[in-house]
Amino acid sequence: MIVADTSVLFEAWERADRGDASVRERVEALVAFVLPVSAEAARLGASVIRWRARRRLPVPSQADGLIIGACLEHGAPVMTLDWRHFDGTPGLQLVAVSRPH
Repeated sequence: MIVADTSVLFEAWERADRGDASVRERVEALVAFVLPVSAEAARLGASVIRWRARRRLPVPSQADGLIIGACLEHGAPVMTLDWRHFDGTPGLQLVAVSRPH
């Protein structure tokens, strides 16, 4: 299971609307679209946001914090185009996705 953040989903659907449905099909085949967000995921996400802020790393939004928390809780990697808000978070695996030119 791979979790996609909104940057990947927006890009996949935008490209599908322009006639490149293969990207959307690939994303749909790889990612989980619904992952429960529990109180533990929210706690983990808030903890990561504080941890990154103290280290002067780019701080994710609350929504990305929830994605991070849910991924950490479930041991799932995240696919994103916005690596700066995720990279360097201990225990979080990132899945590479290339941005189209």
